[in-house]
Amino acid sequence: MELKVHIEHDVRFRGTAIYLYGKDKGGEFVIEPMDLVVRHYEQSERLDQPTLVFNGRDGEVFLQSLAQSLVTLGFKPDELKAVESEKAAISYHLEDMRKLVFKKE
Repeated sequence: MELKVHIEHDVRFRGTAIYLYGKDKGGEFVIEPMDLVVRHYEQSERLDQPTLVFNGRDGEVFLQSLAQSLVTLGFKPDELKAVESEKAAISYHLEDMRKLVFKKE
């Protein structure tokens, strides 16, 4: 199965729209909209019904597609942002060191 996730900020309702579609042995498909119901629960209550369930490898395919779409929109985990900032600081420092060592202005 091939699954794609398309995410866009939707100005019609000032929110985010997520489209799930793909292709499998039966052809091209779209996952139809569903209502996600918010329900309050007691901390002592057992949560035994997951919000989404995937068969086989479909969960991995979904998560990879979702991650790729989020990165395309510019979303990154805080840890990755920190690493990128560190790399930029190191690069800047190395450039300064090159200027000192090689006497470049």
